[in-house]
Amino acid sequence: MKAKELVTSKKKVTYVYGDSSLEEAIKAFAQSSYSMIPVLERDSDRYLYSITATDVLNWMAAGHSLEEAEKTPLSALSLTRLIASCQENAEVSSIADLVANQNYVPLVDEKGVFVGLVTRKSLIFRLLGELDRRNDR
Repeated sequence: MKAKELVTSKKKVTYVYGDSSLEEAIKAFAQSSYSMIPVLERDSDRYLYSITATDVLNWMAAGHSLEEAEKTPLSALSLTRLIASCQENAEVSSIADLVANQNYVPLVDEKGVFVGLVTRKSLIFRLLGELDRRNDR
């Protein structure tokens, strides 16, 4: 099974651009209720990295204010973890470790352009469906 068979398309994903302010990222978190959001390069839509709500909370806990967030670029955040991406034609078996240890795996094309996400949930439900089909035989 290919990773692209499990993709949640970019159209359905909340993301921010690398040149966004921290305030824009905070709004994206609030509107989406996700705990981790991909960051893309504005001109090319290439996947850069992902930020977590913990990254934002750590920044705030360091004594920064919401007023400062308006002028602070995302690059000012210290990332708590690096979220690895995979190519859309990767075999799911080759990304199983990533899916197990990340909330999602960003999917990119051969040029690194963000296509969407493979979520842990989508993989689990697909595997459960496969298991049900095998048990019906």
